[in-house]
Amino acid sequence: MKKPETVRLGRRDVLTGAAAFAGAGLLAACGGESSSSTAVAEPTGTASGRRRRVVWALAAIAPWNLQIDVGFIDATKQLGWDYQKVGLPVSQYSPENVVRVINQAIVTKPDVLVTPAWVPGVAAAAAAAQKQGILVMFNNANNIPDRARDLGIAFVGADERAGGRSLGTPFAAALAAKGRRSGKVVAAVGVAGNQNLNLRVTGAQDAIKSYNAVHGTSFAVELFVDDSGNGTENAINAYKAKILREGADLVGFLLAGGEQSVAGLLPALKSVGKQPGDYVVGAWDESEQTDAAVKDGWIMAIVDKQDYVTGYLPVFLAWAQLERGFDPRDYDTGGVLIDRSNVDRSLKRQQRIAALAKQYGVKLA
Repeated sequence: MKKPETVRLGRRDVLTGAAAFAGAGLLAACGGESSSSTAVAEPTGTASGRRRRVVWALAAIAPWNLQIDVGFIDATKQLGWDYQKVGLPVSQYSPENVVRVINQAIVTKPDVLVTPAWVPGVAAAAAAAQKQGILVMFNNANNIPDRARDLGIAFVGADERAGGRSLGTPFAAALAAKGRRSGKVVAAVGVAGNQNLNLRVTGAQDAIKSYNAVHGTSFAVELFVDDSGNGTENAINAYKAKILREGADLVGFLLAGGEQSVAGLLPALKSVGKQPGDYVVGAWDESEQTDAAVKDGWIMAIVDKQDYVTGYLPVFLAWAQLERGFDPRDYDTGGVLIDRSNVDRSLKRQQRIAALAKQYGVKLA
């Protein structure tokens, strides 16, 4: 099988719409060598049907991609298919670049295009891909569910609001166990406006309000953009300023921005002399780093939305459609909580994923 590839679009490529990455050395995900032919090579037959090419298009190449990339690669290896990731680093994230990355991926004519539906403009880009005979699926986020239904596009990912609710109740109980009856909870997102992140906050807020009503507490949740989408240093500074400004009224953090927000908060806490347990912290996105933070007592619990599955499953749904004629349907990957009771198992799983990512040469920057 050919090695899976990551195509990192340069700023000029995205802004000018350079055609089909023609002649551009493609950054190969299994060793960094360049190629100018594999992106458009005609697939050959395999035991599981015609050899297909799957592209994951996203304007947020970052460490949180790890499980998803490994899922895609595992699945395509099993089928004898090819996998590429095309996109921009998360520091260049914008609604315009989300759409431009998808449009660039379409030009390469994949058999299957998978992308997060982060912004409304994704709908028109997905429709354009479908007109060219490309099978389109959404993963990680579906912020345009009505348009997705209209277009017949399946989504593989979590119910973010349900995940927030599952975290919110034990989070409020942990605050009460510390003797707190009121106080501010900072609910952090990495970028403004992404509905999937806001739904995490809404779900947690729903549960905390219900807890308040039953137990007579008055915990308040405040949405906070920590700017982690633009870099860890930005987030560290944002959290330090927030901690100092809020003072004793601040009781906890809900890190809806996931691993990027965790990477900002923990150094900020340490820099102002805080210790594990000083604040109740809940988070999203299972990884070695977030698991370690649970084990060390910095984080109470993580919502694990099973990112690996959001890379693995779309490939087999695509196979069922392209080889057997069964239309893909939505799949809810769930939102299991990881805390000290089960973190060791989670950490072993993440170490296995990290080892596979290294073996496959996954690029995260």
